[in-house]
Order: sequence, then C-alpha cells, then structure tokens
Amino acid sequence: MVLEPGLISYWARISIIPPTFVNVLDIPLGYTPVRSDSVVGDLRLSDPTDILFPELPYAEMLALTGKAVEGDILTAVEVIPNSEMQQHVWSKYKKDIRYQWVRLEDIGRCLKCECVVTDVFGRSSEVVYIETTPVLP
Repeated sequence: MVLEPGLISYWARISIIPPTFVNVLDIPLGYTPVRSDSVVGDLRLSDPTDILFPELPYAEMLALTGKAVEGDILTAVEVIPNSEMQQHVWSKYKKDIRYQWVRLEDIGRCLKCECVVTDVFGRSSEVVYIETTPVLP
C-alpha cells in the first residue's frame, strides 16, 4: 500500500454474518504526519478500540388511546424521539418493543403500562411508563 503525504488510510477485515449485518473485526487507522515545512514522517497506526455501537433506541414517552373505563379497550403507543439519529436508529436497529400492563390495586384500581425497547445487539432501553387515571366502572 502506498501512502501519499497527508492522506489518512484505513483497512478492515470484515466478515458478513446474515446478509444485513456486518461484523468489523479489526479496524486499524493509520496516518502519515506531515510537518509545516513539508517533511513527511513515518506511518502511524492507532491502537484497536472496543466495538462501537450506535445510539440505543428508546421511547420518549408513552401515550394512551381510549378511556380508562371498565370494558373499554385501552392501547399504549410509544412516542419516538424526533431527532434524526433516533429516527435512523429506530428504522435500522430496533428489534423488539415489549409492553407490560400492571394493575395497581393499592392506588384506586389504576393501570400502569411499561415499555422497553430492545435493539438488534441485545441491549435494552430504560423502562418508560404511563399510569391511567382510576378505572371507572
């Protein structure tokens, strides 16, 4: 490999897992320093680092549709953050959204819905939850 002064070079060993995932095993980055008087130095390589993951997808909040009335259907919907990064992460790396409904007997028959988002790397977001007003008969 021939390096020209001032250019950054890089290379990687890449193994394809399923067709949509790429596993980067080693990415040494190198550069050739050039002084202001145009003297070219030796190639320098960076040290390997840990695997870099994208931002974790998370739900900004939960919203309830329907009324907290006995016999009615109550639905929880996650609100995705509006940032460009989160929109990209949700479209590419979201794997699963888990909801859990909990009945809070000690607080006037309220319901609580908890939501956890999991990405394709197995990481989970913090729990986001919403509680209903007391359920009316």
